[in-house]
Amino acid sequence: MNNDDNKNIITFKRRMDKKQHAELSHEDIIHRRRLIAIISALVLVILFFGFQIIRSKISDAQTQKSIVTSQQKLKKEKSTNKELKLKAKQLQDQDYIEKVIRSKYYYSKEGEQVYALPGSDDITNGN
Repeated sequence: MNNDDNKNIITFKRRMDKKQHAELSHEDIIHRRRLIAIISALVLVILFFGFQIIRSKISDAQTQKSIVTSQQKLKKEKSTNKELKLKAKQLQDQDYIEKVIRSKYYYSKEGEQVYALPGSDDITNGN
């Protein structure tokens, strides 16, 4: 009987092991599903915030480029404004106006002769 009892005990243990294994498998499946759900949610959150960060970096780069372009335009306009103010100031000077008229239109005073020399710069070009 001892041998039969051992077989019955071994058979019973195997049945219990299979049943426990089946229960563990079901628990493992539930744990795996939960783990997959948590990991999926985490990946989605990371992707969402990663996309937001990348989008803000691109927007920042475009803004910086726009700022640089605007600063260059401002510098050019300030230079142009400075030149125009200088010309406006010069146009208030009677001697300058006479020089411009004489060089550009070959205007001369009475008894004066005007000669045009090749390669001479106009007074209007800043000389």
